[in-house]
Amino acid sequence: MIETKTPPVIRNKLAGSRCYLAGAMEKKEDKGTGWRNDVKKNLQYLHVFWLDPTCKPCEMGKETKEVHKKLEKDRSELRDNAVKSIMRPVRRIDLRMVDICDFMIVNVDIDVPTFGTHEEVLRAISQNKPVLVHLAGKKHLPLWWYDVVETGRVFTKWIDLYAYLNEIATSKDTDEELMRASGYSWMLFDWMGE
Repeated sequence: MIETKTPPVIRNKLAGSRCYLAGAMEKKEDKGTGWRNDVKKNLQYLHVFWLDPTCKPCEMGKETKEVHKKLEKDRSELRDNAVKSIMRPVRRIDLRMVDICDFMIVNVDIDVPTFGTHEEVLRAISQNKPVLVHLAGKKHLPLWWYDVVETGRVFTKWIDLYAYLNEIATSKDTDEELMRASGYSWMLFDWMGE
């Protein structure tokens, strides 16, 4: 009888974690859905729970095409209270998703203004959460962000960002070693009981 060894099962350290997907919506033609859907599809094997502001987990604060049309109309007609009544739950729900996420992926399109993204990133950083940034050309990283984000977590290609997450997910380091090496920003819990 030949004895065979079963290869050790590598625990997916990101399974069950929550990732908030931050980036411009208001000024984007697709309202920011395209890249978010690509990330969710390409990383589905990690079994991460995606917190996506374009696909909110509750009815309140959803940003549909109709809602955006109403916001544009109300803003152009200077109906401040109408805009505020729609945007208050939108902002609060998005920030609540930042509060409960374990890490964040931010897509920065330097040619598209974004406003809420900056608040979301600063909130995540203040809570010591890993923030991964994708942008075309690292030389376009906003100067302010050099003191905000870890430049080693800024990626110019999606494939590199995916590879980084795969390394975190399959790291052979103990959770404690990984936490220490990351300055305690990667606080991973075994949600799947693996």
